[in-house]
Amino acid sequence: FTCTAVIEAEEISDMINVNVYVPRPVLLPIQNQTVTQGLNVTFTCIATVGFGLSYLWTIPHLNCVDCGPVALNVPTFTLTDITNEANGLYTCTVTDFINQTATTSAVLTVGGPAILDFSRGPFTLIENNTFSIYCVIQNQIDALEPLTIRWFRMGYFLNDTNTITITSTEENDDNDRIVNSTVLFNPLVPSDNHHQYQCQAFIGNRLFDAIRSDFISLNVRYAPFFGHPLIFSPVRINLSETLILGCITYGNPDPDVRIEDPDGVVLKESNPTVYYTFENVTYDRAGNYRCIANNTIDSIKEIRVRPFEVIIQGRPDMVNASTVRFEFLSFFTIRITWESPNDNFNEINKYELRFTSPSSISSSFTIQPVFEFDT
Repeated sequence: FTCTAVIEAEEISDMINVNVYVPRPVLLPIQNQTVTQGLNVTFTCIATVGFGLSYLWTIPHLNCVDCGPVALNVPTFTLTDITNEANGLYTCTVTDFINQTATTSAVLTVGGPAILDFSRGPFTLIENNTFSIYCVIQNQIDALEPLTIRWFRMGYFLNDTNTITITSTEENDDNDRIVNSTVLFNPLVPSDNHHQYQCQAFIGNRLFDAIRSDFISLNVRYAPFFGHPLIFSPVRINLSETLILGCITYGNPDPDVRIEDPDGVVLKESNPTVYYTFENVTYDRAGNYRCIANNTIDSIKEIRVRPFEVIIQGRPDMVNASTVRFEFLSFFTIRITWESPNDNFNEINKYELRFTSPSSISSSFTIQPVFEFDT
């Protein structure tokens, strides 16, 4: 400002400078917010100092009310029916009439379902057993819709089959909205082998906002089984001879196999084939034996049993004149009776009889044995 004074022909003046200070805009901080999928959220930018203000919002997506692609010139705006795309940083920039600016920001976190727990694989299992995997999922307390749970195998949607049953509990009533979902394999079959399973959860029908568990891997092994038998039941062997028992098994991994005698005593154990030899067998070796094969993986045991009978037969020379009785029942019939050395002799096919006659008897004489057995 200049002040000038004129007296007659003389003029004097003086100057004073006046600076007007315009304070920068001052903004209150915007609060970070966590909002559940499907609900609405409002952001407000409040300036406590400033003149001639304009607002510029930078937002991470387009789903808002009356907003442009990137910016919005209003102090308050609302996002409706939010999805995971709304996650991010929201920035408000305020400019006054002399282009002074101030900025404040807030982070929006969109809340969805959370997987609290799930089966921690990998699991190595044996076929034909029962097994289950699970997921525990929690919905947001204020979610408008219940959870939808789905299971996948190798990326493909998993449905119930004759060996697979999927069950999910209702969201419980104690206000934590937890769902337990289970896949039951009953029984495990080889087609379940080397597969990776996942549970998926989303609110209502918001498939694009779904979350998934980590992969749950199953490695299903074949149960033990017996190969072509080395021994066929019943096993018949003559007294004092050598008897070799053997069991051949297969599986993944190779099973342990053992031979048990009639009293359940383990004679020998090996993997995956076992042999046991009796030298100079006696009658007390007769009885019912068992081949037993088993796999044990992750506390799951699969046992297969093949029984067989061992019969010890007396040699023919053990039946001699002192144990044989002859009875002439008629002119045409002679009864020959003998005592067997052991109780094993109760089957007709355990004896083979040969009759010889003195040379003085005519060769046309014919003998036709008729067998009658008691005990």
